[in-house]
Amino acid sequence: MVCCCIGDKLGRIVLIIQAREPALKDSNPDEIEIDFETLKPSTLRELEAYVMSCLKKKPRKPYGNSQQLLVSVLHWLAK
Repeated sequence: MVCCCIGDKLGRIVLIIQAREPALKDSNPDEIEIDFETLKPSTLRELEAYVMSCLKKKPRKPYGNSQQLLVSVLHWLAK
């Protein structure tokens, strides 16, 4: 399957396109040619939403204790 071979994110993009575009439904996901100008607006919106979700920064974990915070602040001030 595509997800294992070329990465989960790219594989998910191919699956989104194949699910929404009847002409590409039966195409080989390992070798697929896509003309993005011919995709339906709804497909493009779903792709955009997926890409944006991948680009969101994940929140950082808070510092474990005040010493870790102090070390980080001192490192930042030293720059």
